[in-house]
Amino acid sequence: MPSEYRLIFFEPAEIVSGAVDWKRAQGGRVPARKVTRMEVDNQTLSVKLHFADGKDKASPLELKPEEVTAALLTYCRKA
Repeated sequence: MPSEYRLIFFEPAEIVSGAVDWKRAQGGRVPARKVTRMEVDNQTLSVKLHFADGKDKASPLELKPEEVTAALLTYCRKA
């Protein structure tokens, strides 16, 4: 039986862009500031984005693994 295995690699900027766009499209609040740091939990495959400080101290934007998958699939469809 034939099978196929693919690896898809994303640049950090692509992950950030996909995550921010997807969260906004879902009606989530995303600070209108630059992302200064991205944390990827390699065990759970969750992502946490940290934003530059502004007037209000924004908490990190956290995406669960299933949200990361949805964000990256949406990003691929737009590319």
